[in-house]
Amino acid sequence: MTGLAALLIVKIGVTAVTIVLPLLIRPADELHETFDFGAPDLMLYRLYGVALAALLVAYGAGLAAVLAGTVPWGTLWMGLVSNGGAAGVMVLTGYWRRAVLGLAFF
Repeated sequence: MTGLAALLIVKIGVTAVTIVLPLLIRPADELHETFDFGAPDLMLYRLYGVALAALLVAYGAGLAAVLAGTVPWGTLWMGLVSNGGAAGVMVLTGYWRRAVLGLAFF
């Protein structure tokens, strides 16, 4: 297994268990307490969970490509924009001070 395959497996597993599933199934009050997005409506949490699940599908396609011996350039660029963009927003807005672990994850 290549390092990229291992990275994609970890990224998919950790994101699915720690972010996507909670956003899709936990009650609104628990979500607000845990994530503190300031979302006034449960629907925003659910929509964010679905958006992240879509990213995991793309990571899964990249993993399949890696395991088939090709370089998944589209998946790599998508991950760079997604994770780099999230980290950039956290740094530029100063939010990283409240969520250092989140910044490290991205």
